[in-house]
Amino acid sequence: MNQEELEIYRKNKSILFSIFLFGGIALFILSIVLLINFSSEDFSTIFIIFAFVSIILTIVGSIVSYSSYSKKYREFINNLEQELMPEVYFNSGISPDYKTFMSPQFFRKPDRYTLSDYIYCDGELPWFSHTYLLEEMHRDKDGNISYQTYAKGKFYLFDFKREFNQIVRVTERSFFGNTVNITSLKPIETEYYEFNKKFKIQCSDPLTAFYILTPQIQEKIMEFEQSFDGKLFLSFQNSCLCVCLEGVENYRSCNIYTSLNGNKINRIKTMIM
Repeated sequence: MNQEELEIYRKNKSILFSIFLFGGIALFILSIVLLINFSSEDFSTIFIIFAFVSIILTIVGSIVSYSSYSKKYREFINNLEQELMPEVYFNSGISPDYKTFMSPQFFRKPDRYTLSDYIYCDGELPWFSHTYLLEEMHRDKDGNISYQTYAKGKFYLFDFKREFNQIVRVTERSFFGNTVNITSLKPIETEYYEFNKKFKIQCSDPLTAFYILTPQIQEKIMEFEQSFDGKLFLSFQNSCLCVCLEGVENYRSCNIYTSLNGNKINRIKTMIM
């Protein structure tokens, strides 16, 4: 199924989804109004059954409409991924490793987390990525527990197969204190004023940091950060470069009311590549 066919399919399913959702709500409200206005026991039973059936039809119809589109959307994304990056393994069945994800200490420890959509490439520069969602627990005065999301996005790890022997972290400043400040690392600044204003640099060795963060690399980091809607975090450690794209859209999740126009597809292609 190509983009045009999927868009037609989406429109049809969105109409069907709306009919079940809003039609069911309207029937339920009508049954309540009739139930209030007719006090007869026989009528009351009929209206209660009518209300129950309308709820079931609304739930089942909406779920079936949405899930059928979601399945087609995922198939389209899978084909797009294989077309754009044939050397990459998608849907490998491998579960992301929590300790590896937390090793750069970009974020404080969550009370609950979800790591999914693992993909990897076993080429000259091996790498893998997965999405993440971090939540913290809140308890109100009555003891009720709820969870609030404080970080979500995409994590990448590139293995250069050579030891850096030092740690160099570059984290975007405007993230409202959700990143971890490693006190054992030294804060430094480069001669690039806009880069210093945008990012916080911490390292175990300033010479290594300046060796890695050349003016050209800083410019590339600035350009990359401006290419997506979100925050950027980098950490050179051991033999790897860890990257977090905080707040980026998960292109694998779909919205039945979102049109799959050229701009939407181009954004998806950018996120895949």
